[in-house]
Amino acid sequence: GGDAQGGSAGDARAEGAVRLAALRAEMARLGLDAVLVPSDDPHQSEYVATCYERRAFISGFKGSSGTAVVTATQALLWTDGRYFLQAEQQLFDSWALVKDRLPDTVSIEAWLVQCESVTVVGLDPLLASAASVAELRKSLEGAGKVLKALPNNPVDLVWGSSRPPPPSAAAFCLDARYAGQTVAQKLAAVKKALAVAKADVLVVAALDEVAWLLNVRGADIAFCPVSYAYATVSVGEGEGGRLQVCWFIDKSKVSESVLATVRESAGAGVDFELKEYADIEAEIRAERYAGRTVLVPSSASAALHALVTARQLRYSE
Repeated sequence: GGDAQGGSAGDARAEGAVRLAALRAEMARLGLDAVLVPSDDPHQSEYVATCYERRAFISGFKGSSGTAVVTATQALLWTDGRYFLQAEQQLFDSWALVKDRLPDTVSIEAWLVQCESVTVVGLDPLLASAASVAELRKSLEGAGKVLKALPNNPVDLVWGSSRPPPPSAAAFCLDARYAGQTVAQKLAAVKKALAVAKADVLVVAALDEVAWLLNVRGADIAFCPVSYAYATVSVGEGEGGRLQVCWFIDKSKVSESVLATVRESAGAGVDFELKEYADIEAEIRAERYAGRTVLVPSSASAALHALVTARQLRYSE
């Protein structure tokens, strides 16, 4: 009945206050005046797995789009007109809704620049594109403020052991009949594009792009047929260098038959390797990439970009 609902709503509000206090304690420990909590996962996906629903966890708002900003005294959520009603219903107590994209609404960037109590802003660099971080950093530095890339997400420290585990759905192959091209045909096009861009290595970070390139699908995100994965395509040194392709994914998601099918579709002229999802960082830092030009989309995370030296890096849109 009504009492039970009232109780659960009260419990949720109380829990929300506990979470916010814990996040603020973490911010104080890290020397942060403000922290940004976006909706994103490390691949800048619009829809994310439950373990990446940090903004929903900290604010109570469960919509697919919105960014939370927390300071020592304020907790604000920016979201657009699709979600005004939902946000007003779901936000925990002491949170305020900022109605984004209305003529009089100040952007997050402008708000941080103007807020006198904010000097150091924290952001998890996995959760924002390199392009958006560069823009935010420029605005903040212009106002004598600092954007700090956080090696550990402070919301995760608050979430602790109750955070859902990463998704573990199996990857599967999409037959070339449906995909329209074999993996080999797609790789040949990528090789040509690398030559045009005068680059040696392509880093593929968007989940739908990895799925497209390898003709694979997954079920890690509700209603989105993708797996959490990265891919790299590199051209071997020397004339007519062989292509080397790495697929970074939780290996438990890839059966031997799926791996064999992807390898076969990639063709005999390609060295194809399966690596663990977390190995992408070590791969990009690898010695064999030193002095080579690495193409990283500007839509990929700031954390990925930070792994590549400016001398090696070439952006692609």
